[in-house]
Amino acid sequence: MTPACSNRTWGRAIVAGLQKLGAGRFFISPGARGSALVAAVAEERIDCTIHYDERGMSFAALGWAMATGRPAVCATTSGSAVANLLPACVEAFHSGIPLIFLTADRPPELRGTGANQTIHQPGIFGSFVRAEVDLPCPGDLAKLPAILENLLAAATGDTPGPVHLNV
Repeated sequence: MTPACSNRTWGRAIVAGLQKLGAGRFFISPGARGSALVAAVAEERIDCTIHYDERGMSFAALGWAMATGRPAVCATTSGSAVANLLPACVEAFHSGIPLIFLTADRPPELRGTGANQTIHQPGIFGSFVRAEVDLPCPGDLAKLPAILENLLAAATGDTPGPVHLNV
């Protein structure tokens, strides 16, 4: 059995892995649940834009990806913040623009419990993503590179478009 790693270690591995695979600028709407991801972007000194409105942030990322042809990363906290990304996701899907939606979430056992920000996030974008992965709680780092590679390939492949990584 592989010992679990911390949220910070998991966040660093995800952010560094996405950058290594060619993800461009990170667009961030920070919140408590996504603090490990935000800290990883800061620690890696990755080029980023911070925007406190998730919908506005995701459209800024869409514009950047359209202008550069590179995949942009939209990182946000949990709950209704994720729902605010849907309009840009639909636009990216129909326009063939590579966007990576990186959403922080609660552990599976705390989802849908009726508390604030515990909505069911996996599958929230429906058929408007090329691929999606709901990562388990921080764990085996050895499996992460293949997951990220598959997501980036789906975002930038023959039919580019948005992908969703729920963390």
